[in-house]
Amino acid sequence: MAVLVVGCGPSREELEFHAEIAKTMKEYRISEIKAAAIPLFAKYKYTEYGYTNGNDKLIPYDEIPKVISSLPFFVSGEPTNYIIASALDTNTIIFMTGSGFGHWGIIVCKDEQNKRVVKAAKRDGDELTLWGNGVYFYRGN
Repeated sequence: MAVLVVGCGPSREELEFHAEIAKTMKEYRISEIKAAAIPLFAKYKYTEYGYTNGNDKLIPYDEIPKVISSLPFFVSGEPTNYIIASALDTNTIIFMTGSGFGHWGIIVCKDEQNKRVVKAAKRDGDELTLWGNGVYFYRGN
């Protein structure tokens, strides 16, 4: 009797995402990311539907700080202008891109950490990787 055990391991996309996280952590400073995002909290009023400035429910693409929109996982492969910036709560902004096969991005919290964000990610089966100082890499379904 023979037993065959086969494991598929991480997907190509997952491996690429983690490589891009490593590249980001090497080439960027967390303080730059956080400093670029913090002014958006003051500029956009949080509502239950996300941040808004008038009729828009999302932070406009052209107001996403360049240091964030140029992160490796936003520009690898085919560069895109499809980055959504929105609020998860009054203390948290998510910068996200993706497709029907998954979403990824970065989450910036005003505070050192946001336990609500971590709890919601675990509930939804999303992957969070803490970079530090309230900044997380995000990968979801």
